[in-house]
Amino acid sequence: MNKHYSFKYITVLLICSVVLTTACRKDPAPAPAELEIVFTPNPFARVKGMYVLNEGNMNANKASLDYVDFTTGTYKRNIYNEANPGVTKGLGDAANAIGIYGAKLYVVVNNSNKLEVLDARTSKKIKQINIINCRSLCFYKNKVYVSAYLGKVGDPAAINGIVAEIDTATLEIVRTVDVGRQPEELTVSDGKLYVANSGGYSPPDYERTVSVIDISTFKEIKKIDVAINLHRLKPDG
Repeated sequence: MNKHYSFKYITVLLICSVVLTTACRKDPAPAPAELEIVFTPNPFARVKGMYVLNEGNMNANKASLDYVDFTTGTYKRNIYNEANPGVTKGLGDAANAIGIYGAKLYVVVNNSNKLEVLDARTSKKIKQINIINCRSLCFYKNKVYVSAYLGKVGDPAAINGIVAEIDTATLEIVRTVDVGRQPEELTVSDGKLYVANSGGYSPPDYERTVSVIDISTFKEIKKIDVAINLHRLKPDG
């Protein structure tokens, strides 16, 4: 279990098919919560449960957050909508990443251009941080780092992306740094932040580098040439 988690939840990102379409659903109202018993309850489960993030089809405003409770054996759909009835359009459009740090749950909602910050126990909204075309996130020393494509979704002429550093106490963007085109997953190792640059909006002229950022100065110190259209990135050990 990640040492930064303050209680025993795990998170799952459930990737749904992405259909590029310009049509929006006619009824923008979010779906209601649903509860289903899916397995035998285990009140002594070591891990209490897990969140499931559903991306939803792009331009359909159907991203959603579910929760599996191992102690009761239940699967609860659309918990964000139930916990936040005043948010008329629900979680938003194309949720891409999720993570828990301390007592907060962070959700990247790409096509809604925002990072949702929720209470990790109740799923109630704490704050929305606006970041254009955000994609992925990671945590390090009381900061959350979010990669962002910038520019309009799908625009092959989009400018280079950024990584935003957000203080997890104030929930304000502290610093930003320029990286390559359409940055995806990012991770921290030995005081440095590594970012996979995809260039995914401009085939066949993809990006092929990993940006290396010194966290103390928050400057890009080099790019490592790897391969085209990078996406996932994990530290070894």
